[in-house]
Amino acid sequence: MNKALIILSLAAGAQLLSGQDCLAIRGLGQARLPASVHLNENDSWGGTIYLSLDGKEMLVGVFSGQDGTVAWHGPNGLNGNGKGGSMTFAFTPQGDATYRDTITTYVVNGSFPEPPGSLCFGTYHASHKIIAGTGRFANATGTIQISGTFVWFPLSGGTEEVGYFNPDFSGFICNVAPAP
Repeated sequence: MNKALIILSLAAGAQLLSGQDCLAIRGLGQARLPASVHLNENDSWGGTIYLSLDGKEMLVGVFSGQDGTVAWHGPNGLNGNGKGGSMTFAFTPQGDATYRDTITTYVVNGSFPEPPGSLCFGTYHASHKIIAGTGRFANATGTIQISGTFVWFPLSGGTEEVGYFNPDFSGFICNVAPAP
């Protein structure tokens, strides 16, 4: 009797694990400041994303985000750290200007140092935890690493800034529903 319970428990556990299959992701983005895409009210950066799921499916969509609470420190205050911000990725546009499939992340820890003499060039490195999704990503979990070069500078007169950000995305996403 105990053997049967153990076997049934193992079989049930295997079924649960199969629902949590993880896919490797790799992507490339092209973003702008101010954001050309605003998926959330306070997003400052936004643009296009190309995201591969396990090297077998390519998703083309948009993303936008913001750094959260930013602390500047180090020599001349040129090392920025962000925490608590978010980034949203959106795929499969609908006729009403919404997206069927979205992934929202939380910035666990981000770093964006701007070395002296860099003329506003810098590199962003961050770990993002998946916290929500819709459509085929409704039950998604995972972590996305984001790294890329940015440049930003004031426009003439100094009252407005413009910037560009070219991030690479990598990591794992679990519990993704199949494409419809």
